[in-house]
Amino acid sequence: ATGSTTAPEECRRNVLGSFNKASGFVGTVPLAAKGLVAYALVELAAKEPAGGLREESMGLAESAVRRVFLETPESLLISQMPWLGIAELRLGELKQSERAEERVEVPSGVALRQMRADLWKHQIQPTDAAASESLGGSADLVGGIVLSGPMSGRASGAGGEVPTNATWQSAQALAFVPAMLGDDRLTRVDEKPLELARLLMSLRFVRQLQVDESAMWMMPMPRRAMGGVRAALWDHRLSSDATSMSLLAVAQTLGVIERMSRGR
Repeated sequence: ATGSTTAPEECRRNVLGSFNKASGFVGTVPLAAKGLVAYALVELAAKEPAGGLREESMGLAESAVRRVFLETPESLLISQMPWLGIAELRLGELKQSERAEERVEVPSGVALRQMRADLWKHQIQPTDAAASESLGGSADLVGGIVLSGPMSGRASGAGGEVPTNATWQSAQALAFVPAMLGDDRLTRVDEKPLELARLLMSLRFVRQLQVDESAMWMMPMPRRAMGGVRAALWDHRLSSDATSMSLLAVAQTLGVIERMSRGR
């Protein structure tokens, strides 16, 4: 009972103590967690009542979001997803509610679009050697995102090793893509069909990692393992991170598809 009342306040203090405008993030905050801290600051600001304290909290949150974008190398921006992207859009929602007559643009729109374009460059295509069994690959890898290391060559003649780094982290990279797809500021109407097709191809890969009836025989606790997401096609360990990120990516995609089907 005591923990239920003190834990939220302790978390709040930890988040507020992780960043300040003058010096930025404290040294104990790892690079990969900065986007999450920025998102937490945005949500704390959202809970403040209107007035000076809310303005101060909003300023702190926006400073954190901007700093993460500035300090994260372009090649590593994917590692901040989905939390940094969610923080950016949530910050825009809060500003929009205060200025209903204005359209709030996405300050990092160019960077986010470039991040998505880079993501698709690392997506395994049906024509890649990695997807060709005759070249030592596997069709099960189609749609996987290779976040590090060299990509396999194209099946049109350039052979290569099967990328063993197409893992559950594909889901983490994808988790913010549905939000971009559903936002006209980040995805034009004429871009949506192709972007949706790319997203669904990667979700097909994530589905390959999910434990279903065919994989139950290898699980020590089959009933608890059902629906979980494996680390990789060749790594049958399950983790809450892999499953939760996959769930987030799928749920967000279903929501966006529903809105698109309604013309929204």
